[in-house]
Amino acid sequence: MNKHLFIFCLLISGLGWSQSNQEVFFYSADFERTLSFAEEVNRPIFIDFYAVWCGPCRKMSKEVFTDPKIASFFNANFINKKINVEKGEGIELAKKFKVKSYPNLVFLNSEGEVILKAKGYKNARKLKRLAIKALKKM
Repeated sequence: MNKHLFIFCLLISGLGWSQSNQEVFFYSADFERTLSFAEEVNRPIFIDFYAVWCGPCRKMSKEVFTDPKIASFFNANFINKKINVEKGEGIELAKKFKVKSYPNLVFLNSEGEVILKAKGYKNARKLKRLAIKALKKM
């Protein structure tokens, strides 16, 4: 493992651990680095595709991703990534994953293959049910 990747992994691991019981930790690295990290630690990826003007997206961020039970579950089982569909790499990734409505929740295996997709707002109970379904498909 090269020095930069090792440092990146240490930083990411520490940040995720410190927030594990407060809110879902979303990795800020670009998608390729997130994918590499997920493959290295052999964990699936959860992506929240969102738009800043999207009311249901904001509601999920405020109410669902801050739920301590959801945070604990997602931080323990997934590499979590938020992607703005109107900015930067999010524009191309939305096309790649055929995202046309928001929020769009995508679960990938550690190789980056789509396991499960869901559209629209999900409360904490429904989101956890989706995540469990995705984990069973791995």
